[in-house]
Amino acid sequence: MSGLENMRSTTNKFYEKVEGEYILDLKGVETHCIVNSDRYDDIYKKPTISYHFTFENHRLKQLGDNDLHTYEPTKVCPTSGVKMVNFKRKPEYRLPFSETGYKSHFSGFIDMTSMNFMGADDVVVEVSKWMMIDAGYKRKKYFCTKRFADVPIVSIIKKI
Repeated sequence: MSGLENMRSTTNKFYEKVEGEYILDLKGVETHCIVNSDRYDDIYKKPTISYHFTFENHRLKQLGDNDLHTYEPTKVCPTSGVKMVNFKRKPEYRLPFSETGYKSHFSGFIDMTSMNFMGADDVVVEVSKWMMIDAGYKRKKYFCTKRFADVPIVSIIKKI
């Protein structure tokens, strides 16, 4: 097998098992989330798993490649006239923990015996809560103007 054939045979085998696909409510922002996993039982000699989470603003995902209008305008230096590119999205296309509208997150290696049989639904909510805390959101609930009530800062809208 050539080097190129070997690369093709092993490409995309990293975190290839899809545990779930979700639409989450992250502090009022609809977020598309894909949860992938990989097992490391052979290496650690006990049930061990690691997760990969991909978060994307749902409105941004629905646009596909037609997203040029979602960026904040280019800033111009008043003295030199030089244009400064800004890769920040407009607020309606961001995530609470990402100005680009995207976020990729890898969990550590988790001993499955310590998880008390948490499913992918529980894991995605817990990881999202920790990411919100890391981004500076300390409250566990927020006031939702659509529902006119205090709701959890992270919740699953639906599982795809």
